[in-house]
Amino acid sequence: MWGYLSKESINFRNHVNKLPVASYPNKLSEYVAGCADKKGICYRFATHYDDNYFSYLSSNEDSALRILQQLQGILNTWTNSKAVKQVSVGDIRRLVCPEQKFDDLIEVRQRLNLDEFEKKVLNANFSIQHADLHGLNILVSKELNPILIDYGDIKYAPSVLDIVTLELSQYFHPAHREHTIPDIDLINNWFNGETFVSLNKFPRVAEFLRQWKSENCFMEREYVATVYSYALRQLSYEGTNKEIAIRLIEVSIAAFK
Repeated sequence: MWGYLSKESINFRNHVNKLPVASYPNKLSEYVAGCADKKGICYRFATHYDDNYFSYLSSNEDSALRILQQLQGILNTWTNSKAVKQVSVGDIRRLVCPEQKFDDLIEVRQRLNLDEFEKKVLNANFSIQHADLHGLNILVSKELNPILIDYGDIKYAPSVLDIVTLELSQYFHPAHREHTIPDIDLINNWFNGETFVSLNKFPRVAEFLRQWKSENCFMEREYVATVYSYALRQLSYEGTNKEIAIRLIEVSIAAFK
């Protein structure tokens, strides 16, 4: 496969190759040909990884849960080095939903008073995160071994960002959102513990991700702020269920205490 930004090369060298062996494809070479800060990155093909996490989530919750358990062990390499930072909600949002996207959401910003909400301050655990950990970026072998791909977004971010992406990409990513359309009651109870799990189409996966989230959080606020940020970013994409995204933003604001 090919990557195109030198940032991906830097991320591979500094972060990806510290993960357990066989949890990522090996890099073979780089190619630069008069293309400024861009380069081609050639990886060894991930053989025997014929499917992805989304496929297993849709077809077999037992398998999806096993994949997540192994994935947690892989990503602990990064999150075991987490550190507490004092940040604002806006600081977290900028890591997930950059300014140029936020600037285009003026109607929602004004109606929900988001600029004021983003001034709120919190303590949060930060660590290296993949930062785009949707189901297509987790290849899976027949033995249910996950392998991570696409390293262009890796960054120092809240330690729950990858978990939030795993939770929410099933509802928003175009490759899967038609398979798991959330009921509005699920969104209304997103921060409601047992009720959320009981309403979930995949209750054991939901419970596992919530437990994983609790292990990575300094306080619940960072999870709330990250969910808010992820939902806000979805409003910038064509095809997003805007009703669901906006309601998730609203319940996040209400849950921030």
